[in-house]
Amino acid sequence: MSVSLWELVSSRGIQESRDDRTFTVKYIAMGSTDSTVIRNAAILDTPRSYWGLYRSAVNVEPRGGNQYWDVDVTYAVISPNEVLGEEPLPPETLDPDAPLPVSYSFQTSGGTTHIQQSRSTTSSTVVGGGAAPNFKQAINVTKEGVEGVDIVTAQAEFTIEARRAFVSLNYFNTLFRLTGTVNNAAWKNFQEGEVLYLGCDARYTSNDGWSLSHKFSAEPNQESLRISADLTVARKYGWDYLWVGYKEGFDAGYRVRTPFAAYCERVYRFTNFAQLEIGV
Repeated sequence: MSVSLWELVSSRGIQESRDDRTFTVKYIAMGSTDSTVIRNAAILDTPRSYWGLYRSAVNVEPRGGNQYWDVDVTYAVISPNEVLGEEPLPPETLDPDAPLPVSYSFQTSGGTTHIQQSRSTTSSTVVGGGAAPNFKQAINVTKEGVEGVDIVTAQAEFTIEARRAFVSLNYFNTLFRLTGTVNNAAWKNFQEGEVLYLGCDARYTSNDGWSLSHKFSAEPNQESLRISADLTVARKYGWDYLWVGYKEGFDAGYRVRTPFAAYCERVYRFTNFAQLEIGV
């Protein structure tokens, strides 16, 4: 049974002095025998502010009948950072099949990646026929090296909006140090190594407290990445940098450059995104 609150006719009394001012809203609540459940329902179902005052206290007293309670919610002259019930919530795991929370916004777009190897060579033609040199899928090979080509690859950018009653200097420092790092464990249904934290835009208003926009970019991991018929990379994390080494040789009478080694370089630090305190 859900908890219901009804405001009393004796509600909304004001206490005011030279030094202080408070405003109390009185309710009858029913729906649970647990005072903690009633308290939490009162936090969720009452406004954070009234007449420029902010929720500072909730008092829950049994009224009788096992499920009836008197609930007083008091508003006072306090900072918006101190609003009762707006402490940071514990992390929540995102269900991949559930609708995305309204705090999400996203854009899928093609990121540009420079590659030096194709997935396959579909044809090769030389003047007068005959056999073309086999560059083992290297692209735009010249006497100076392998120039490659820029292509569009899967990439997503997304934002998670969050609200906090307060932001400490320690939390600000945490966001600063996490910027430009990659997730070191599965996070928000992404695999380890796929999400890059781009930073946070934060703003404060007297009515809403702190509003934070956390920005991310995602690039998929790749398994069994085929560089050429003779060369396969077992695993490339999304934000690791892949480059290919080439050697010179001869094929069909031509001097050619062919791949002989592939290297995945870790260019971003991996960190624990649970420190963002916006769920896992």
